[in-house]
Amino acid sequence: MTPRSQLERDLQAAADHLDSLARPLTYDEFVREIAVAVPQPSSDVHWMADNQLVNIFFARQTADPSTLTSRFREWIPAETRWTAESLRTDGFEGFLPFAALPQAGVPKLPGVYVVLRAPGDRPQFLERSIAGWFKGKDSTVDVGVLRDAWIDDSEILYIGRANWGKSEDGLRRRLSEYRRHGEGKPVGHRGGEYIWQIANSDRLLVCWKTTSDDEVKALEARLIDEFEAAFGRWPFANRKRESRRH
Repeated sequence: MTPRSQLERDLQAAADHLDSLARPLTYDEFVREIAVAVPQPSSDVHWMADNQLVNIFFARQTADPSTLTSRFREWIPAETRWTAESLRTDGFEGFLPFAALPQAGVPKLPGVYVVLRAPGDRPQFLERSIAGWFKGKDSTVDVGVLRDAWIDDSEILYIGRANWGKSEDGLRRRLSEYRRHGEGKPVGHRGGEYIWQIANSDRLLVCWKTTSDDEVKALEARLIDEFEAAFGRWPFANRKRESRRH
């Protein structure tokens, strides 16, 4: 049996390859294209394609790739969309600790950003937040609140956005504010501040994806909604009582 993580990658590869085809396929062509996408004959994706999708061809000689692709994507658990590997495939860049951001050349463009943890890391929560007191407000929350918000199966801890801004410095400015807030400076980045109550928060990674200024709010909202659809709630450090300004 193919390990779950490998099967998920094989299913994704098969679906992406079928998406690239622009013509209907016969059953034999379909089998050949799956072999192109997933060369390993031992992968369970071949058994699934042969046994679960062959009935599509019973009523017709050919099938549109989108019909086949939709079935493959149904077999991919929704939560696998939310990994560093999947975000890279989706065009995200960076994947750096906060301390590396000043030298990273973060773009001065609008975009969304995501904070991730290493897979399998179990959190240790601090009694007090290390974040700066912006306008005299302590960011500390009860550890029980953090435990309730934590999602064991998710690498994603926070999804935020950066508009271009008056200085036209977008992601670079916003991520600088986030980093300095976590260094204890009185800087305004209240969104996502739960991460600063995690021990070893210096090991967390941040990545980003640029977009146009008029699309950034919708992209952030779509990502949060898709995450909620997969996990049943928002990411650990996204709080519903906040506006989506952060």
